[in-house]
Amino acid sequence: MTDIQEFGIAADAAEEWINQLARRLRWRDREKVFAVLVSTLHALRDSLPVAAKAEELVRGPGTEAKHMLGVKLFGFARSKCIG
Repeated sequence: MTDIQEFGIAADAAEEWINQLARRLRWRDREKVFAVLVSTLHALRDSLPVAAKAEELVRGPGTEAKHMLGVKLFGFARSKCIG
């Protein structure tokens, strides 16, 4: 299996997660459903003791503080997520 095929499979799985969550929440706004999914996954990530240190190593110190202030990082604003 090629990397492109694997990416397609991952994209399909993410699409199915969003569809299932939209059905369970009975919401039609897919952006809002996506924001809830992202927020939930971030909360789960942040609850893991290793995750905080790993993210700081990957992104660099101080990144999370900027993120919390709504500063755009990687072209994405946190305020869009929490909306």
